[in-house]
Amino acid sequence: FDGYGYRAVGANPSHAGWVVLLVRGDISTRNVPVGHNLPAVVAELVFNGEGKMKHSHRLLISSVHLMYSKGGATKRKTQVEDLLTIALSETQQSPLPFIIAGDTNMRESEDAVMEGGTIQLSDAWKLNGSD
Repeated sequence: FDGYGYRAVGANPSHAGWVVLLVRGDISTRNVPVGHNLPAVVAELVFNGEGKMKHSHRLLISSVHLMYSKGGATKRKTQVEDLLTIALSETQQSPLPFIIAGDTNMRESEDAVMEGGTIQLSDAWKLNGSD
């Protein structure tokens, strides 16, 4: 990936191989430990603003490959809760946006659980006009 300007920030096993987080080479990163039981890689990214936004930006991002199959909903919910616990522990002193990207394997029937209750995720797909 280096030849294309990207580098692997971390890798963790999943049910179908590996989860990898690729980041553009000019973005600073700090790996966030998640353990080997969670099919995810989490990192804090720090990148410089461009144009009118001259200050740097920080966020947490996670690359995931969550539990597969229709019957995996309970396990996926637990995996997302574990990710949120990690994100909250990392940002206690300074709150940061947290993005969960990758193969979540979510079903439409899981939307109410993920977007409501204690989890309160926002779906970027829906926020941009898709249903």
